[in-house]
Amino acid sequence: MGGEGHDGERGAAAPVAEAFRGGLAAQQAGNLPLAIEGYRRAMGLGGMSAALLNNLGGALRELGRPREALESLELCAKLYPDHAGCRSNLGLVLLNLGRLDEAVHRCREAAALLPGSPPVQFNLGCVLLAMERDAEAAAAFERAIRLDPGHVEAHSSLAHALLRLGEFGRGLAEFEWRARVGRYAGAWAAVTNPFWRGEALTGRRLVIDAEQGMGDVIQFVRYVPRIAALGGRVTLRVYPALVRLMRSLDAPVEVTSTADPKPAADCELMLMSAPLALGDGGIAAAASYLSAPPAETAAWKRRFADLKGLRVGIVWAGAHHADDADALRIDGLRNLPPERLAGLAGVPGVSWVCLQKNAPAEGLDRVPPEMGLSDGMAEVPDFAAAAAVVEALDLVITVDTAAAHLAGAMGKPVWILSRFNGCWRWLLHRADSPWYPSARIYRQAAPGAWDKVIAEVACDLERVAAGHGS
Repeated sequence: MGGEGHDGERGAAAPVAEAFRGGLAAQQAGNLPLAIEGYRRAMGLGGMSAALLNNLGGALRELGRPREALESLELCAKLYPDHAGCRSNLGLVLLNLGRLDEAVHRCREAAALLPGSPPVQFNLGCVLLAMERDAEAAAAFERAIRLDPGHVEAHSSLAHALLRLGEFGRGLAEFEWRARVGRYAGAWAAVTNPFWRGEALTGRRLVIDAEQGMGDVIQFVRYVPRIAALGGRVTLRVYPALVRLMRSLDAPVEVTSTADPKPAADCELMLMSAPLALGDGGIAAAASYLSAPPAETAAWKRRFADLKGLRVGIVWAGAHHADDADALRIDGLRNLPPERLAGLAGVPGVSWVCLQKNAPAEGLDRVPPEMGLSDGMAEVPDFAAAAAVVEALDLVITVDTAAAHLAGAMGKPVWILSRFNGCWRWLLHRADSPWYPSARIYRQAAPGAWDKVIAEVACDLERVAAGHGS
């Protein structure tokens, strides 16, 4: 919840009120360090109020300092037991600290104190979503939306809950609200043509724009051949590293780079809106729809010719998101500490190939040396080249990264190591994926619980390796 104003300093010394107002203005402007400085200055001058403690805790949480936030918010809850916002913020802090049962308890306390507050209902939904209680989370988000129909974050989060529940029709409609969420809004703002909503394309030119991450593009490009079959001229604009790979699509589509000027067009589509525009309430099933360059694949097969047994590519971390606090938090949950690979290193009959981009920065020195990793990425300039490496392997094992989508889109066997409260696209409580028939999903039973995941993967890997070539 954002900073709140108050009259708790009315009649207090002017410096206290001034410091509080400065902190509040800074928080509302997004300058969290300056906000914290202002609030602490007010406290140092003798100021104390529910709004001051709550705002300080909220700013500390948003800045990624949950333990300090907890101290401020617990004091607020003790001194001001009827303050709903404080309990709601406490729920989010406890969520950040992995104390999920306490988190939902605090959020329910807040909802009982202030049932008509959209932010309180939204925060409750966020905690329930993190606990994989998606139906309850969806109900909380819907309550927030009934109270505030324009609550952007509630709509966007509702989409994730519905999609993870497999309710694709409603989920895709709510997913359109991503256009107004801060980190994605820029791409939509760059749209210069009328949006395409599924109407006839004959005699018209449609530009389809990539959005979000590399894996998102790989996943949703499956819909492009169906769009191209509707007639008209279709141009697919993707990130430079994806251009060559996307040209392997079996469709009459012009593929260009987002680094190049956008061509003139009659209409435009954000790629992840494709199934909604097509009126597709489900998943466009395809065993494979992208392929690697044959000559590059042959070269990697020659390079790997001396690797004995099952050739397995491994990815233990996704790309860094240094400028996005929420993404950084998710990275900390989804990335596998490299030393945990020790549980796989002893599986006989396996040759390991590193598919980790920027491996030294991602902890290559902490990978158990007995894995004997061969380097598969040092000379890989783009995703087409990466696809050639993948095609030369027997199996890919990866955390939730673009590598999972690449292997799945190629029809290559891929085992995905999914964090607890995983991405919506992997649904809930399933070991398979309707998006990628070649995928198998290994899920954490609780946040950070990698041991059982690694043990299950090691057991299955030993069985597959023993049968390889027999």
